Amino acid sequence: MRIFRALFGPKEEQLSVSQARRLFEEIKREKTERLKREKSELAKRLEAAKQDVLLRIEKLKHAKLLNENITSRERSIMEGNRRAYINQVELLLRGLLGGKKDVCELSEGFEARFEDFLRATFKSYSVLTQFYETEVSRVAGSLKNLENVLREIKGVCHGDEALMDIERLFSDLDEIKESKRRVSQQKGVLKERIQATKIKLNEVEQKLLQLRDSQQYKALKIKERGLAELLHRKESIEKEVFALFSQFSKVLRKYHKLKEDELSLGLTEHPVETLLGNPGRVVELLRDLEGMVIRGVIRVKDSERHKLIERLKNVSADYLANRATEIKRLIQTTKQLEQEVASSEIKQQIGELGKQREELLMTLNSLEETAAGLSRAKPTQSLPDIKTKLSNKLSRITRKKVIVV
Repeated sequence: MRIFRALFGPKEEQLSVSQARRLFEEIKREKTERLKREKSELAKRLEAAKQDVLLRIEKLKHAKLLNENITSRERSIMEGNRRAYINQVELLLRGLLGGKKDVCELSEGFEARFEDFLRATFKSYSVLTQFYETEVSRVAGSLKNLENVLREIKGVCHGDEALMDIERLFSDLDEIKESKRRVSQQKGVLKERIQATKIKLNEVEQKLLQLRDSQQYKALKIKERGLAELLHRKESIEKEVFALFSQFSKVLRKYHKLKEDELSLGLTEHPVETLLGNPGRVVELLRDLEGMVIRGVIRVKDSERHKLIERLKNVSADYLANRATEIKRLIQTTKQLEQEVASSEIKQQIGELGKQREELLMTLNSLEETAAGLSRAKPTQSLPDIKTKLSNKLSRITRKKVIVV
């Protein structure tokens, strides 16, 4: 029926993929049945060719010499070459036909085996033609017939490759279709997850807005501003203390060398902590330092000595005590406010919602990047290219113009 359509049907035919697949299955079924018959016939011919070779070999084994008047040495050479040639023929038959059931498998690589055989038997064949010209020529003729049958088998089996190519193209189409289905499914899932994440993110942001608009949050911000002001005040006083003792750093180091007093070293490296530790002791040290500068025990340049003494005198005990007290008060007050702010319920709620918001934003970004990647992804093979190849191959085996659309 297909052959009738090919001969008398339209010369050009547009087919959908499903129609092309049905056409191919019909062609494949017909070719498979025909190939089965051809392979069966070829298998019989191959067996007959093999048996003919074996028969010719057997006759060669028992053939009579063309010339009986030869020396024993020549007879020995002849026998050696006859055994070698027969062994190579038997080896060729085992290599070609042994252990394989399908005739198509038997035809694989037979050319190389015959070439190896001809090279291996060139010498022995040449020698044998001088003693058994008829018998050895008939063996060669039988082998040539065997080679021709194998070549015919290969030609028949090779025709299967066109069908296999078409099957691969249909598989490629199915793979692209399945890939598109998976991508579409993944896009649908991602779209739902993105939408759900956006809804959740909006809910979290609305809760944050509500909390930040509440009276509790406004009260918290007042405390935070108060805390910031106190911290700024504390930092300012600490800088003031640091600057005060920085101007005495050189003489304090000289004092430390003379007295080996760790307090003087502390005033050069950690003036604020040292002052808070013992304000009265710091005052005593400064008075002692002043006296040692006046007496010249600690030497300084004359141009700086008077100014240094005046600065030391200006550092009063009341000033230092006041600075130390104020810093301690600020430390205590800020610590208490920090605890109140940190333990505030609304602060904790906003912090937790803030974390949720960041996690949702990261999730949303990841989902959107994945979705964008799916949109950018392209199949390894182009659908139009595969359809073009399929059209060409179907046209070749049907002998008419087929266009797969």
